Amino acid sequence: MATAARFTCAVLLLLAPVSLAHVPRFPDGAGDSMDNPVLIDDIDLSQVVYFAATAQSPRLWLAFDAQAGQEVYFQIGVPVIAGLEAFRPAVALAGPGLPRDDLPVDLPEGLGATPYPTSDSQPRFFHEPFSGTDSWILRSQTVSVPQKGRYYLLGYVPSGQPGKFWVAVGRREQFGLNDILSLPGDLARVREFHEVPAGTSAPCLLLPLAVLLVLLLVILTLRIAGGDMPGIAHVPAVHRRHGPGCGAQPLRGRR
Repeated sequence: MATAARFTCAVLLLLAPVSLAHVPRFPDGAGDSMDNPVLIDDIDLSQVVYFAATAQSPRLWLAFDAQAGQEVYFQIGVPVIAGLEAFRPAVALAGPGLPRDDLPVDLPEGLGATPYPTSDSQPRFFHEPFSGTDSWILRSQTVSVPQKGRYYLLGYVPSGQPGKFWVAVGRREQFGLNDILSLPGDLARVREFHEVPAGTSAPCLLLPLAVLLVLLLVILTLRIAGGDMPGIAHVPAVHRRHGPGCGAQPLRGRR
């Protein structure tokens, strides 16, 4: 039984990176101000935050801690939705040791910011096959922070226009069992964010997801039966070029 359990776990770990690339996240009440940001515990971990800008909630704040000289990778993009073809949100990096460039918000003393606009960007189309969603990637950036401290990524819309955008960070793909268990619900939310019509299938997702669910049931059954199960903490990282969805597909050129 222990051998079967280990084999099941091995297959599960191999299939998980096929179904996920960025870990999807939603603000769910956070991210509306510098005092209430979406906390990013590991800025190197590949994850994406989906956000709908409105007149009442026009900005998205992410916060993370970094060491002096640490590289921070981020992207900003929008879902492929009618009416957002010319929608151009921007992202800014704020924190200690940065210049005080113009931003639509006031920063506390001692903090500066560098904006990264997308007004002149040429959108890059990205189809994410496992969630069946499409995006326009507007900007990819790698920045070295000047000193140790708390930094912020601010997503905002210079024009004030309402619309949807996402901010992705990190390159290291690493997933835990909880990420896999939450996959069905997260994918439903990702597809809703991209306004995928109800009933539209994501055929590339169905088989891996079905296998994952069956394997999870086997694991739980073995645990209940007292089988010797190796612990599962994280799925080993699988590195590849990817967009903001829950899967990965190579693109031409580097982001």
